Amino acid sequence: MTHAEPPARLGTVADPAGIEHALLTLLGCPDLASRAWVWNQYDSGVGGQTARRPGAADAAIVRVEGTKRGLAMTTDCTPRYCQADPRAGGAQAVAEAWRNITATGALPLAVTDNLNFGNPEKPEIMGQFADAIKGMGEACRALDFPVVSGNVSLYNQTSHPSGLSQPILPTPAIGAIGVIEDVTRAIGLGMPDHAELVLIGEIRGELGQSLWLREICHREEGAPPIVDLHAERRNGDFVRSMIAKGCVEACHDIADGGLLVAVAEMVMASGVGCHLDKPHYGTSSMPITSVRTRHAT
Repeated sequence: MTHAEPPARLGTVADPAGIEHALLTLLGCPDLASRAWVWNQYDSGVGGQTARRPGAADAAIVRVEGTKRGLAMTTDCTPRYCQADPRAGGAQAVAEAWRNITATGALPLAVTDNLNFGNPEKPEIMGQFADAIKGMGEACRALDFPVVSGNVSLYNQTSHPSGLSQPILPTPAIGAIGVIEDVTRAIGLGMPDHAELVLIGEIRGELGQSLWLREICHREEGAPPIVDLHAERRNGDFVRSMIAKGCVEACHDIADGGLLVAVAEMVMASGVGCHLDKPHYGTSSMPITSVRTRHAT
């Protein structure tokens, strides 16, 4: 078994394209483009218990028939993070699933994993497998998010005419479920009219393994973003408490594409546009940034 050294963090990168071109490019790339053409082919409202349809929230929500309770469900993984640093990538997959459940107002309960890797007889692949599981375990323990089931798929690779084989990117996919006691209090990601955006958590501007670096600079390098599990737990519990108090109209996690893509996704979900002023950064121990918005249809 071979454990690869994590890559160095990426230094300063010049912007070759500008914000507008970058945003449009990112929103059209395979990782971020709308999947509505897929889910619109199926009746996601069958049975009449769907509270939040696909694309309407960070997790789908289904009402438990005969009760007020709802179940929130999501799946997450970023294989390029796992390729660069399997341990960090495994932790990140769990953290994003936890974050997506939380963003609806639901309490994250449990995880099922689907571990997809190449040939484990190769030391570097077995190293990826072992390190990804370590990262997942660390995140599950820190977030009180137990793994209750799962499966493993190995030997996933493509053979080339030259005789060489190309393994898939390490993909420890995470499926997660949470519960919200009153499904009517669950929230979506659509930008509300006449709202103010509040950013919870620290933004470091990390570009390593980012979609911006790949799609705009045509580079795939650097370390993935740091996963601060203590901050994830603290910030997520705070956000969920604010949703429960009725203080939040919409919520969306910042993931692939960064802050501007997250805002664009909120805008597209509601059809309400916004103008962003320069953010004013708070000074509290829990960084909170208010971004004043002026809305127009």
